[in-house]
Amino acid sequence: EGEGESLGLRWRGCAEGPEDAAFNDVAGLRDGGFYVTHMYPLNGQTMALIRTLVFGSDTGFVYRWQQVEGWTAVPGSEGPFPNGVAVAPDENALFINMYLAGEVRKLDLSTGTVGASYAGGRPDNSTWDSGGRLLVATHTADLADLTACTGLSEGSCPFAFRIVSLDPNDLSAQTVLEHAGPPMGGATVALEMNGELYLGTFAGDRIARLSRE
Repeated sequence: EGEGESLGLRWRGCAEGPEDAAFNDVAGLRDGGFYVTHMYPLNGQTMALIRTLVFGSDTGFVYRWQQVEGWTAVPGSEGPFPNGVAVAPDENALFINMYLAGEVRKLDLSTGTVGASYAGGRPDNSTWDSGGRLLVATHTADLADLTACTGLSEGSCPFAFRIVSLDPNDLSAQTVLEHAGPPMGGATVALEMNGELYLGTFAGDRIARLSRE
């Protein structure tokens, strides 16, 4: 609240998560509720990862939180390592990034069924752009390449990535950017602002900015 030098934050409270939940991304709702991805059980992360890599097993799902009802699992949202989540402007559908399945799924909330999907890379987080399309940061390097970024606190993580723009109706895709190496790799999110894209990463000490023109 406030503006200029008086700008500040006011604590409004919190929603305590279920005991074994491992949360990642969140998408707010107009009524004050929200959706959040639960990637895997906290007490079974390693085994969940092994089962997914070997058998393609589901590890998590999406929770919905509302002030009265509290936490409820969203039917049809199960998948291997749910990562990013975005809610449609009309709040009738969720777009869930199943990282280890290499898939973005559009989930119809009225039926609990997947109406469209996009496969390509391992999708991390999503944002809406000014044209109403979904920007998805996807990782395209081999998972073994993560070792070059593990524990990295300075410099650039070389992990290859792609930013794709998805049509929210059928999830048809256009590639916005594909990159590996310096000045920044391992992008986890792309945010559009004033005709530019700002990219965040999971390793290193930088944020990338580029024109979308």
